[in-house]
Amino acid sequence: PLRPPIGSPIAGKGESEPPGMLLPASAPLPQPTTASSFSLISLNVLLPNSHDGWWIYKYYPPSVAAAETTWSARSRLLEELLLIADADIICLQECCAASFESDFSFLQRAGYAASLLGKGRMRPATLWKT
Repeated sequence: PLRPPIGSPIAGKGESEPPGMLLPASAPLPQPTTASSFSLISLNVLLPNSHDGWWIYKYYPPSVAAAETTWSARSRLLEELLLIADADIICLQECCAASFESDFSFLQRAGYAASLLGKGRMRPATLWKT
């Protein structure tokens, strides 16, 4: 279940969380209301991907069909989620340098520029609307 929007009182504590909100994955992010505000989404894309065969089985319970754990299935979900979110800035973790351009070409087509950061097998990336 979704929690109440951040900023509303926390049940039983009488405290408030920082401004923001929790949205379902199928909802676009709210559009910034001032020239100095922006929207941001951050996701761990969970290697393996189209190039790197490394695998983390523990992330999937036995009830998840093997076909749903493949990069092709997961990349379709990522594309849908990221394009619906329509964020100004996208931060991704566990990207593969060898296949980053092809794995996330849909973001370039949607008008994002990208910077793949760091070195090594699993790398973070930052994308922004151009």
